[in-house]
Amino acid sequence: MNVHAELEWGVTWPSLPQFLQLAGDGRRVIPVVRRLLADGETPLGIYRKLAGDRPVTFLLESAEHGGVWSRYSIIGADSRATLTEQDGRAVWLGTPPVGVPTDGSPTDVLRDTLQVLATPRIPGLPPLTVAAYRLLGGGGALLLGLAAAGALRGLVRTRPAVLLVVETAVLAAVYQAAYFAAVQRAGVAVATLVALGAAPLLVAVGTAVAGRRLPSPRTLVALGLALAGLVLLVGPSDAAGPGAAAGALLALVAAAAFATMTGLNRRSVPGLGPLPLTATAFTLGGILLLPVAAVAGSGLAVPADAQGWALVAYLAIVPTAAAYSAYFTGLRHVPATTAALLALLEPLTATVGAVLLLGERLGAAGVVGAVLLGGAVVVLRPRRAGSPTMDAPGRAAGHLSRSDAARARSANTSGVVRASDPREGPAPR
Repeated sequence: MNVHAELEWGVTWPSLPQFLQLAGDGRRVIPVVRRLLADGETPLGIYRKLAGDRPVTFLLESAEHGGVWSRYSIIGADSRATLTEQDGRAVWLGTPPVGVPTDGSPTDVLRDTLQVLATPRIPGLPPLTVAAYRLLGGGGALLLGLAAAGALRGLVRTRPAVLLVVETAVLAAVYQAAYFAAVQRAGVAVATLVALGAAPLLVAVGTAVAGRRLPSPRTLVALGLALAGLVLLVGPSDAAGPGAAAGALLALVAAAAFATMTGLNRRSVPGLGPLPLTATAFTLGGILLLPVAAVAGSGLAVPADAQGWALVAYLAIVPTAAAYSAYFTGLRHVPATTAALLALLEPLTATVGAVLLLGERLGAAGVVGAVLLGGAVVVLRPRRAGSPTMDAPGRAAGHLSRSDAARARSANTSGVVRASDPREGPAPR
């Protein structure tokens, strides 16, 4: 049976019909999996709860080169059989699996037992493959929509347009590859904190350097609120995986790619709108990621059923094509730092969805983090310009810069300078 594991939060896989089908396929070992949110648990604590006073229990911890421990924790309780050694001969305690050797040297019996129990791997869709598919699918869907609407006929092919498309494609591919690699090494919490948290900081620094001026106090307050909220919402750093340093470095690469992509797309190229840009750049980015996923990942797997294809289609269309088209459109109307900060709402919306749709519970720290992220958005909300007001001769309150005031004085206008509303036409002279 062509099947892949569907490891959704809080759902036990496989279902009983799927289990029976897998057993009918001749599989000797069938994993039964349930993903749980256990940020307050440790492997030793889980072992104590599962083992209790039962006999034949164990806790195995994996180690990487260099002495980094606890990448995987394997806990066994109430085992039906145990292979051990006595006087140089293999000995089974309990009821051994059917068909395994029961006598011989320990190493030979162990090797032959693993061969008997060997079962074909049940694949899930590798993360890097998902990244390639979401870029390729999102860009491809936009291209088809634009082609159907006839919007590709006048697509410009100037050097600036081609350069922006290629730069965005490369940066999108780097962001996806680096982020998923960071998740595999350091865990979701560290990767999300560093990648999403560092991006607006890098954008703010880049904007300050380019403009030769510090960010406004309002932006600095929003940055502080957003980063504090992200830390509380995503989780503490002690949930990090064993490769936290390497993972954090990769997440910084992802943040730099996202920040650079944000800065580049602040400028508009004549004839290249946000939709054609997203369509062409993400299609090219997906093509660039395919060979990387094939070589560096677990191969180019494809969904095994309609539900898997529906999930890939959703990832391609909603959080990729629609979301990034809106993001690139908004970049042309708001400051880059504001746009990058608003992108921090992504983990907030994911958390709200998990609470409302999946029944997950949000702790006190998560609630405070959500409030702080919301507060950052409130601080950055657009301010309505005040009505034109009268002030002392020679200036209008808060509406004239020094150069405007100098030009007004040079015009020998007596009395009060009036700040005109554009809807009214020019001020009378």
